[in-house]
Amino acid sequence: MSYPFEKYASNYWERGLSSIPIEPGTKQPARGIKNWTGYCDNVPKPETRAEWLRTHRTCGIGLCLGTLVTPEFRLGAVDVDDNSLVQVVKSVLGDCQSAKRGKKGITYFVRVPKSSRVKSCKIANHAKTGVIDVLIGGRMTVLPPTIHPETGSPYVW
Repeated sequence: MSYPFEKYASNYWERGLSSIPIEPGTKQPARGIKNWTGYCDNVPKPETRAEWLRTHRTCGIGLCLGTLVTPEFRLGAVDVDDNSLVQVVKSVLGDCQSAKRGKKGITYFVRVPKSSRVKSCKIANHAKTGVIDVLIGGRMTVLPPTIHPETGSPYVW
């Protein structure tokens, strides 16, 4: 059997993106991954990667956000947690090249200008329920094909 972290982590590292192991059955970094937010700015060192592949191979996979994807742009995500808002957000963002889906809504991956002051934040609806998360530095998102803890099904692209 192939596990998401074991199978895909190296692909992200090779592209300069910071993947981390996700504890099975959760949306959290694997036990023992301390100060994971530091990986939003730096891909783990080769020794750390090798250790994680030995000790966390059966984990899901997460992607740290805020990593530089070009000299001018950082990786961000807009996580829409309300199905009724998916089309609205899509019309605001335009043609997003990459997105993933878990239980509901969608997460669009976006490039954020490095020079911008955009920060991670939560947008709430009239009932003060969080419906959209803007995720940038110091945040991460779970990637396909990690198993969603509530549905028991894999996240999908």
